[in-house]
Amino acid sequence: MAITSTNLSHTKLATMPSATQAQGSKSEEIALNNLRSIIQQLTNRQPETPHDILAEAALLMKILPAENARMKQQLNKTGITSGGTVVSGGTGTGRA
Repeated sequence: MAITSTNLSHTKLATMPSATQAQGSKSEEIALNNLRSIIQQLTNRQPETPHDILAEAALLMKILPAENARMKQQLNKTGITSGGTVVSGGTGTGRA
């Protein structure tokens, strides 16, 4: 098939990103940077590639339920409810 101006024009249109695609790409970049920042705050690690960012985020989400349960157990041992009030055995101000 010979390349004509019509075929060439169609090829250029098919390979050029649209404004919507460019905006989506920018949104993805912003989201990945935000996620990278959160990961760094939580783990002191800074993943480099999008794959590394998503893999680290998935790992953190997988361990979140166990971490939540561990923290609840610690709170129960101290006698503090999730609302922050002392249930029993906690220290008070000494006032009646």
